[in-house]
Amino acid sequence: MFSQKGSGNIGTLCYATGATAKAKTIIATITCTCASVASGSAKACWQPKTPLTAWDGSADAATAKWAELKKRCHIPGQAKLTSSELQAALTAVLAQIEFDLSTGYLGGAGTGTCDGTKAAGICVKFTGATGLAHTSIQYNPWVAALNKAIKGLKEIEDATTATAGIEAAIEATKQEEYSLL
Repeated sequence: MFSQKGSGNIGTLCYATGATAKAKTIIATITCTCASVASGSAKACWQPKTPLTAWDGSADAATAKWAELKKRCHIPGQAKLTSSELQAALTAVLAQIEFDLSTGYLGGAGTGTCDGTKAAGICVKFTGATGLAHTSIQYNPWVAALNKAIKGLKEIEDATTATAGIEAAIEATKQEEYSLL
């Protein structure tokens, strides 16, 4: 989930800059933007009927926190995912990043420390980012992995479409040949 063992320092774990990101997965990013160190505090993602318990920043607690968070995500059952739907979802998430002069923040930035408190931020921090194209965002492991998956899925979709066209042409040729018999 994170690239290092939990240190008890949420601000350290929620550093998401480039290839050296500590928050290296989508799950880690969701945990950083939706969990806080204060039990029952307001969350960046939703207002639950039952407040979440506090997250102390340890790796073991992060796994348990994700189990608690995903119950509230209303993840639908299995569905066919297309490259354009995945691209739209990634674009929508990245559009939520807000920028100051030299840093991007996903979540409630507060003062920008992203330490899991409302005042200092329940967020993920992209140091050096001044826009979405910046390497600190695009080289983040989960962003890069999703972009790679989108490209691969698009190639599969294109190949499937091409195959269907070839199969249709073969079938038309067969029908033409049969009509000549």
